[in-house]
Amino acid sequence: MPSSAVLTKVRIITLILIAQLCTCCFRILYSITRVWQNMAGGSLFAILAAAMKAALKILLIGVALFCWVRAGASSDGYDVFNPIVKYFGQGNVDKLSAWFADNLEVSILSTNNDCSKNQAKQILKTFFSNHNPRSMDIIHTASKANSKYALGELNAGGEVFRVTLFVSNCNGEYMIQQIKIDQAQIR
Repeated sequence: MPSSAVLTKVRIITLILIAQLCTCCFRILYSITRVWQNMAGGSLFAILAAAMKAALKILLIGVALFCWVRAGASSDGYDVFNPIVKYFGQGNVDKLSAWFADNLEVSILSTNNDCSKNQAKQILKTFFSNHNPRSMDIIHTASKANSKYALGELNAGGEVFRVTLFVSNCNGEYMIQQIKIDQAQIR
């Protein structure tokens, strides 16, 4: 899981490379026009063909770099909730607990607990043993500064539960700060 700081640095370096590429493109086109002006009796078609070939190469490199930057942006905006939801749906507390902050708030069916990572792990194991999870889907997400929020529906034990997750960025990694599981309202 790449940290957001690393992805930000990669994006900045990529943008600098794109700026350098654009500068290089303008220099090449300027040089081509200067050569054309200085040529006596040179073929205009040959000059234009060379200019188009150089411009096409530069354009292709620019498009490739732009796509790479966009891929980096989507992996920073990479959805931290994807693996969390996967582990919730599987009832895999061991892998889910890797996302827990050292201390977090766990509220299950109106029972609130401020607990350590290990205590939260035991609370969720108990919940999952009583309500065998089948799947979880995210309904809504939001973010602000270094925090993200997700609202999801957990299908477990033949029931539907409303799950609220709060994560925050701690030293470049998102960690779960709060888990709330309630009985879903009948629609």
